[in-house]
Amino acid sequence: MPTQRQIEAAKPGRIYYGEGLCLIVRPDGRRRWIFRFTSPLTHRVTETAIGAYPVFSYQQARDAILEMRRQLAQGKDPVQVKREQRGSLITFAQASDTWIDTFKTPWSASQMYNADLRLRKHGAALAAKLVANIDRNTIEAAIKPLMQECPKQAKKTLAMWRRVLDLSIDRGWRTSTNPASWAGCMANRFPDPFKNGRSHHAAMDYDRIPEFMRRLRPLRSTSAVVLECIILTMPHWRNKSGALERN
Repeated sequence: MPTQRQIEAAKPGRIYYGEGLCLIVRPDGRRRWIFRFTSPLTHRVTETAIGAYPVFSYQQARDAILEMRRQLAQGKDPVQVKREQRGSLITFAQASDTWIDTFKTPWSASQMYNADLRLRKHGAALAAKLVANIDRNTIEAAIKPLMQECPKQAKKTLAMWRRVLDLSIDRGWRTSTNPASWAGCMANRFPDPFKNGRSHHAAMDYDRIPEFMRRLRPLRSTSAVVLECIILTMPHWRNKSGALERN
């Protein structure tokens, strides 16, 4: 067991004390403990921080790696366990803020408004809930009022919730599947608002095209010019008898 004087007199570099415990001494004199181990998941040598010296004494560092060695014996990766423990304290509001901060750089003002609307306003019922504990019933209860009032907005909101929870899974804040996914999840609880009642716009009768063009031509707005261009560049029209006629 090294003494306090030996630890404080150690030169810059790495000093190994056995069973994976290592003291890293920086050139500026700062010292910190790490644990080196072979991950049972990746089978690679991995390091994880224990804490700085002297906040963590040698004995406290030994106690810390003892717990991590127990986790290894159970086939668990201590790094993954740490992530799950941190994730157990992350709320949906915190995860939403992290998602916004990660992706907001190229956003327009309207995109930022939509994120704020769907995550902070429509997601108010989820704000204080831990992302690790959010399940399908939680999502259904939170989105149901909006689904009844404005189903299309609700589905767009669900898509953004799904992205936040995808980020939470990637960061290790939750380990289960994404309960905000539409396919195979919310699609079994709500009808798809983008499929019900969908129909194409009615086509204009062929005989009305000439009159429509006469009324369209004096309008020189961008949309009117574009529409006229589309009509004029159509290769041909088919009249009521089925014969092809050029305009």
